[in-house]
Amino acid sequence: MATAEEKSIALNLTLDELIMMDKAKLVRTAVVLGITNIDDKTSSQRLIQLIHKFILSQTEGTIPKTKTNVDPNLEMFQTMLNQVQSQHAEAQRQAQRQHAESQRLHAESMAKITEAIQAGITRPNPRANGGATGGASLTAGGGSDQQHNDNHHAAVKITVRPPPQLEADVTFSKFKAWEIT
Repeated sequence: MATAEEKSIALNLTLDELIMMDKAKLVRTAVVLGITNIDDKTSSQRLIQLIHKFILSQTEGTIPKTKTNVDPNLEMFQTMLNQVQSQHAEAQRQAQRQHAESQRLHAESMAKITEAIQAGITRPNPRANGGATGGASLTAGGGSDQQHNDNHHAAVKITVRPPPQLEADVTFSKFKAWEIT
């Protein structure tokens, strides 16, 4: 007769552990559990089935089921999918960091520009005094750009004229040429 300790150990066996046992150990486990419908001709596979069913019935199915018929391609695909998802998440975090950095740099440059405008600093005028004096002059001291344009450069004047009159005997090609002018 089997002891209570042997029976509790046998009830805690998983399906994977049963599969790894040889036939002699499976017969001993079946005897410990009290399974009586076995003989010398019972195969190892049938012993595993009987023992596993008995364990599940005694423990009311509380033993976690193990994966036995899992496609290795499916497992590989799931692993690859998880890797792609983690890479995608990392790429999104990197993009967010880059965006935050560019916004910070933009804010800094806008602050510098605002500061420069408020301080009254303007760019040097390279056209002041013909540009041949060699000294840098600021527009505040050398006159404004508008004054410089009025003094040295005349604005281009555009005169719009009506097209020539259309003649009486005009072909279509001559009409098209007249229309373009």
